[in-house]
Amino acid sequence: MYNYLNNKFNNSSKKVKIEIYLLTLVLFFVFFLIIEDYNKSNTITKIQNSFKLPNQTFTGSFFDLSKELEIYAKNKKIKITKIENQKRVINIE
Repeated sequence: MYNYLNNKFNNSSKKVKIEIYLLTLVLFFVFFLIIEDYNKSNTITKIQNSFKLPNQTFTGSFFDLSKELEIYAKNKKIKITKIENQKRVINIE
């Protein structure tokens, strides 16, 4: 079977050989892109799931909380661009 396919390939024209090589390359790249996209979507889902926190009521001082967040971010080298408190909701960017 292998010899038959090998002989068929060797006796085929250059055009057919090029098409076979290009087809395998295209299939490889398509497969690679699908796997890469699948891995990215799984990573994003895992990150989103890890940051889900339960809703809690905050009774402390917003100023103290923002100060503690800034100190923590500075120690962990995290850049915080904005901290807002609107209608009992804290938004951190």
